[in-house]
Amino acid sequence: MEAISSSVISYFRVLLTAMDYFHDTWIGYLVGIIMQRCWDISIERCGGCMKDLKSPILHEHHQNSLLEKLRLYYEEIRGDMLPCINALYTTIEKNLPHTDD
Repeated sequence: MEAISSSVISYFRVLLTAMDYFHDTWIGYLVGIIMQRCWDISIERCGGCMKDLKSPILHEHHQNSLLEKLRLYYEEIRGDMLPCINALYTTIEKNLPHTDD
């Protein structure tokens, strides 16, 4: 993986490029990835899942709202995403409409 400092630079370069056109789709794609990762982490760390409890009431990932999950895990997810932001952009780039089309 790249060093964080170069990833941060790459992140802003890609983000600024994306904002020239199709920023809504790109930002929506990133938000979707962040939301999915929040959900995945909350399941991984759920005490109810670890203990194999049956009742959803006893599962923390069912009790926390998406906003609460974002508050808990955003910094961790952001750190994980920075090194791979270029790869994420590459996966969606072909689906984005360009303004010069």
